[in-house]
Amino acid sequence: MTIDIGEETRNVTGVELEHGISAGIHLRSLGKGMVSVFEEQDVRIENRMSLTEWDELPYMERVILVAVMRTKNAISNLQSEAEIRDGERKSKGRK
Repeated sequence: MTIDIGEETRNVTGVELEHGISAGIHLRSLGKGMVSVFEEQDVRIENRMSLTEWDELPYMERVILVAVMRTKNAISNLQSEAEIRDGERKSKGRK
C-alpha cells in the first residue's frame, strides 16, 4: 500500500507520524532485514496459532502474515493521524 505525500508516493509502512506515542522501548531484529521475535510472536498470537502450528507454516506464509500485519498497523496509524489532524483543524476553526 502506498500514500501520496505532496508529489511523492511512499510505502505506508515508511511514513513517519507526527502524533506517535512512544514508551521508550526499542525492539530490534537479530540482523538487518530480519523480523524481531516479538513481532513474529505478536503475529502468531493475533492469528490464534499455537507455536507448533506457527512452526509448521511454510516460511513464505509466515513472511506474508508479518507483512499483512505491518501494513494493517501502518494503515491504522495513518487513520489515527488523519483523525487527529482533522480534530486540530476543526478546533482551530472554532477559536
